[in-house]
Amino acid sequence: MKASNIAHIITGAQPVCPSATSIFPCVCNTSEGVFDCGRTISSNLVLKQIFQESSRQTHKILVFQKFVFQNSIVDQIESETLDLFAFREISVERNDYLVSIAENAFKNTYNITDKVSFVANPSIGVERTQVMKFFNVLSQFKNASVIHVNDCGLEFIPENAFRPLLGVQSRLQRLSFVNNRIASVGNNAFINLPNIHFLSLHDNRIDTLDKQSLAMSESSYHIFIDLSKNQLNSSSFQSQALSEINRPFDLQLSDNTIAYLNETQFKHLFRRSITINLWRNPVNCSDCRMKWTSNEKQCGNVNNTISYAQRIDFQCKLFKDNFRRCQNDTFAGDVELLDNPLPFFN
Repeated sequence: MKASNIAHIITGAQPVCPSATSIFPCVCNTSEGVFDCGRTISSNLVLKQIFQESSRQTHKILVFQKFVFQNSIVDQIESETLDLFAFREISVERNDYLVSIAENAFKNTYNITDKVSFVANPSIGVERTQVMKFFNVLSQFKNASVIHVNDCGLEFIPENAFRPLLGVQSRLQRLSFVNNRIASVGNNAFINLPNIHFLSLHDNRIDTLDKQSLAMSESSYHIFIDLSKNQLNSSSFQSQALSEINRPFDLQLSDNTIAYLNETQFKHLFRRSITINLWRNPVNCSDCRMKWTSNEKQCGNVNNTISYAQRIDFQCKLFKDNFRRCQNDTFAGDVELLDNPLPFFN
């Protein structure tokens, strides 16, 4: 369908729901534009027939506000299941047996949907062969601004997880994978998301970050990355793992097992405007491997066009005296960590 036709559909009046008998056991609310399916649907075939029959009666794409598919015993969503129906929001919730989703399952809504949620589907991600197909589904929501995959069964995020299959997802700003079973993030998983502002991997099992795991395209915009409540330790960050973020960032590392920040991995990052939160980690405030944090210099030119500041939020109050016992003590001329670091200016 041409983009002009899609634009006309989107701005048009809310369509009237099909008759209750024709879509049973789904329920449709015309005033709210919500399609609610799943509770008594026993197979994907039943779901597909509901939308196919209604599509035959209209012969045009109908855009509703929200599609909710919840509490079903369906194990797969097949290709073009929604037929000529499109939705601004899609929510797939609490489907215990849902394992696979065909790459064209939501074919006619990929260019229209703004918000996508897969929540509490514990079998999504259990079969490794289906994981890339699932990410191909997510990658085709070209105009989505929000994607949530929370409380599901994902065990890893594959390499090049988000690819421009229907074009770059330039509107995507918020992406979350909270409370899955993710142990690893593949290289360049998010590099094709140029305007991502919020990325949450909270409450997973990540224990290592490779060089390209968090690679992002170059940008001056801040991104908030939440890696709290994982299994990260002081040796989890491979060389350049964080420098490949390529933009100013706030990094949430609370509730891990990080005892110190490796100077080689972290010091150079502060040339950008960043903050790192280390609360509820077993940090030893007088560990000599943390000495560099009290030495970090802060500078800026007279035009305030270049400045960088060390910003580590944790339980330590770092002073030079903490590290007098450490070898190679070279504090002369260093600028002490400020309570209120200089701001970053582009």
